[in-house]
Amino acid sequence: MDPRWLLRIARRWLPWLLATVLLAGGSAYVVSSLQPRTYEAEATLIVGTSLSGSPGYNELLVSEQLSATYASVATTRPVLVRVIDRLRLTETAEQLQQRMSADAVEDSTLLTITASDADPDQAAALVNGLVDELIASSPAGENPLTDIPQSVDEQLAAIRTEIEDAEARIEPLDAERARSAAQETDLRRLQERLITLRDTYATLIPFSTSNAPSLLTVVQPAIAAQSPASPRPLLNSMLAAMAGFLVVGAIAFSAEYPGAERSS
Repeated sequence: MDPRWLLRIARRWLPWLLATVLLAGGSAYVVSSLQPRTYEAEATLIVGTSLSGSPGYNELLVSEQLSATYASVATTRPVLVRVIDRLRLTETAEQLQQRMSADAVEDSTLLTITASDADPDQAAALVNGLVDELIASSPAGENPLTDIPQSVDEQLAAIRTEIEDAEARIEPLDAERARSAAQETDLRRLQERLITLRDTYATLIPFSTSNAPSLLTVVQPAIAAQSPASPRPLLNSMLAAMAGFLVVGAIAFSAEYPGAERSS
């Protein structure tokens, strides 16, 4: 492509290009500035005993599963109603649910609570209020929700069944004096499986309904944000200006391209 042709296009379309970039960027900035500001606050919690020791693989796996359970429970109506009562809010649980979220960080035992509000202090208060109520809803809290450790109880029942099945299969093999190579392999595999099941069962016991400690620890409480999460006038104006630049550039290239064919 002839550089002189590109320079000729740039000179011919420069006024349109500048006007479009300024108009698009300026309009986006003005419109964004007029929109109401929304602030976000976030808190981070850890599920399990990762901060107080060196948990094993099974315990970490359980904590990951529990973090997903807590994320589901955090924005349910009973918890949100208590947040509303705690902060003396006038909105309903359904309205509050639209501005709050809880997410379990993938492949970790972390849980994040987020809230948005026109007031940065109120956004932080919402998050910290929900954190307090979620901790109170944990097994060792003031208002425990029985469905938190229920999934653990279900896992314990399933593992107990597997342990009993493994023991029943091991017993005749262990009593066999003249075991074949295949039987030896099966016996060793079942014994290893039984050890794993018992370890997992022992790990889950502390998390059960009957023996459940407080599993939530605040790693980072929410604080009032210094700048709004939206709108972002500068970013929006830059994106609009870039879009205008690309549109005018495409129009210019399309309009001038036949001339390039003739000149070549």
